[in-house]
Amino acid sequence: MDLGGIVKSWAVHRLVSHFQLKLKVNRGIINAGGDLTVWNDSTTNDLPWIIGIENPWQENDELGQLVIANGSVATSSKLGRHWETERGDMHHIIDPRTMEPSVSDVVQCTVTGQNIMDCEIWAKVICIMGSKDGIQLLHDTTDKYEALLFTSEQETHFYGKEASLHTQWLDMKLDHYHFGGV
Repeated sequence: MDLGGIVKSWAVHRLVSHFQLKLKVNRGIINAGGDLTVWNDSTTNDLPWIIGIENPWQENDELGQLVIANGSVATSSKLGRHWETERGDMHHIIDPRTMEPSVSDVVQCTVTGQNIMDCEIWAKVICIMGSKDGIQLLHDTTDKYEALLFTSEQETHFYGKEASLHTQWLDMKLDHYHFGGV
């Protein structure tokens, strides 16, 4: 059963709430196919979680690592589910403006922040709008999320805080980066 990214992130959000509030679990990770939330008890010195970021162009190749103590990560991609039709290559990320598979330079986007559902939405928005317009909208709307984008030119772009590029996004092989108001 494929519930889609929004429902997956909603389910992760609900499970995390259940584990934290009802079961009183102090430390955990809920991962639903790459969309995940991690948490640590702020009163202890628990080590952060280390999440491998897979290179979408080379199977089993890690592009870098994301170090996160409390927060969420969501990825949307045009690469995993696509098929050929008479009209060409199609994928499952639909642009609501055209009701067709989105056409942009972004083929995959990973977003990190506090809310898993917001991360999922931003990852999809950036995939649909493209690197320039998607990042501009993210920059104009919020300062709470960071994004790692992969383009059809096989370039890797980062948008976020300069400090977190060296403390949170480790060993990233980047072609471009933009430090915004986050």
